[in-house]
Amino acid sequence: MDTAVAIELARRASFVAEAMAIVVVGKMFRDLVLLARGYKPAELLTVKDNHAAAIDLSGFLLALVVGVLGSLVISSTSWLGQAADIAMHGLLVIGVLLLNDLVTDKAILRGIDDHAEIVNNRNAALAIARAASAIATGLVIRGALGHGDALTDCLVWVVVGQVALVVIALLYQRLTPYDDLAEIRAGNVAAAWPIAGILLAVGITVEAAVHGETHDWAADLASVGIYLGLSVLLLGVLRVLTEWFLLSRARLSDEIARDKNVGAGLIEGTAFVVGAEILSFFLT
Repeated sequence: MDTAVAIELARRASFVAEAMAIVVVGKMFRDLVLLARGYKPAELLTVKDNHAAAIDLSGFLLALVVGVLGSLVISSTSWLGQAADIAMHGLLVIGVLLLNDLVTDKAILRGIDDHAEIVNNRNAALAIARAASAIATGLVIRGALGHGDALTDCLVWVVVGQVALVVIALLYQRLTPYDDLAEIRAGNVAAAWPIAGILLAVGITVEAAVHGETHDWAADLASVGIYLGLSVLLLGVLRVLTEWFLLSRARLSDEIARDKNVGAGLIEGTAFVVGAEILSFFLT
């Protein structure tokens, strides 16, 4: 092995180690948030075997990796400079995900003390919804930051994505004949999967809509609005199709709220994600 190859392998290995370190740092910052609220994250997964906490943490870690590696833009040419680019980018993504945690708590799953429900009541339904929100934000970050725009422009698109997540999630909650938040608060996993599917579908759609460099703010915002409008229409159609064809005309609301049919909720949530993938593929 010649010297140049050895140096390149060492450089790449150092970046792999740095990426792993970013994951560790992200978990540490998240643990500090929990500790500030009076919880002991170190005990949740081992001493208390809290599966809801594991789902919540898994969503955060997956979102962190998707957000960091999917949107990483390295401008420096030196080894040290590239390592600094990765580190700064990682800290930025960690900060956005921690802010998303607050947005999810206060806006999307409003009225529920998220951490108390997960830590004390092991509410898996709530953890699924929170994990989906984190991953959706990771997708938005991947679309918004993964190009050469100025950082301020990129962050504007991250904000647009967060607003879209909140607005469409609240719209879905208004359209369902049952109280989504009450069902999730009660631990109904069947009601969590459609919300999770909606959030992931919005994340996929926003990622496709904001990907690429910004040229004309008015035109680009209009384009994103059209994407999201089509997405909302498609989600409504998919809910009807799911009810009529995939569940043999069974009423989704009854299956989810009354019967707590996890399979029905999972199929509805999956249908939303499938529709978003199709929409994003053919409109980009």
